[in-house]
Amino acid sequence: MLKTTRISILTTALLALTLGTAYADSAISVAKVGGELVLKGPDCSGLLNQARALSEWKREFASAETTSVMPTSCESVEGGYSLAVTGLTPKWAVDHQDVYPAYDGPNCWATASFLSGMIPSVISLDADEFTFHLSSSQCSEKPYSQRQAGDVVVIRSKSSTSALGFEEVHGFVFVTDALAYSKNGKSRTSPFALQDYQGVLSTYGVPMTCAENPTGSGCDSYAKIFHCEGALPIPSDLAENDIKKFQNFTSQISTLSEFVISGNASPEDLKAIKNLFSTLPDVMSYAEKMMNTSAIGNEAHAFWSQFYTQCLSVKKQQSQIDLPESRMHNGRYQSARPLIFDSRS
Repeated sequence: MLKTTRISILTTALLALTLGTAYADSAISVAKVGGELVLKGPDCSGLLNQARALSEWKREFASAETTSVMPTSCESVEGGYSLAVTGLTPKWAVDHQDVYPAYDGPNCWATASFLSGMIPSVISLDADEFTFHLSSSQCSEKPYSQRQAGDVVVIRSKSSTSALGFEEVHGFVFVTDALAYSKNGKSRTSPFALQDYQGVLSTYGVPMTCAENPTGSGCDSYAKIFHCEGALPIPSDLAENDIKKFQNFTSQISTLSEFVISGNASPEDLKAIKNLFSTLPDVMSYAEKMMNTSAIGNEAHAFWSQFYTQCLSVKKQQSQIDLPESRMHNGRYQSARPLIFDSRS
């Protein structure tokens, strides 16, 4: 099946500097062809620059994965050139390109947080939790001029009623001035996709001038760039029993994420999800108790606070699904809700 996302690219001096080649009145396509992620465009050197940025993101986010050798040429096709970038792109991003989740919940903030290493899996994530992760010691804001592949683009709107002075609107992963990885909304009718960077900004009402200069005149909605170094590390003095609890909890969240996205689970997976939900109140109480313990240091407090926000995400996601409606199919439990498929297939 061929699924294509059209990407319009406007020529700007900054784009030319970033990509090496400007695409005047041209377009790039991102297509999933037989499991392969393929870029298509009018200029091979521009595609090679996109591929280089994707590989930089992969080395940053998925360093344990093998990165393919950078290609030196493209395939000539009707209308321009094509370039396969499957081995240069994080595997999760490739596997989930144009995938619609089975349930509501997974959203932009969760996708951006996961693909920058802040959280272990993609489930529902609220704005406050997204702000919490960005404000941790693992993330730092950087000037727009220093953006690089794998950074998180955060779209905010000015607010006179928020104590922070802003409201979180959207978040996604920056790749180049042509490409971004985003899930636009929490609905299951919105897919995960590598897509047009400037198109995402436009969708959320952010002019390029308000991305380049967030404090500029007329920028009620603006973009900021954050670089994140992954999740907070486990404190060195954390009790072994607590480490096991955390690791088991993280594993169960991953199982939940797979079910929420794919809509099916093995009996063992479903058992793990049910156990996650049934023990969640006690886990949340324990995490809250630990983060409010005066005897622990700042590192442990930050860790338990992060743990607690993950509990909140699980609780939010739990409200979006109904496990009793699941049914057995070929040895696996499958969502009773029909999956959403791309109408272009």
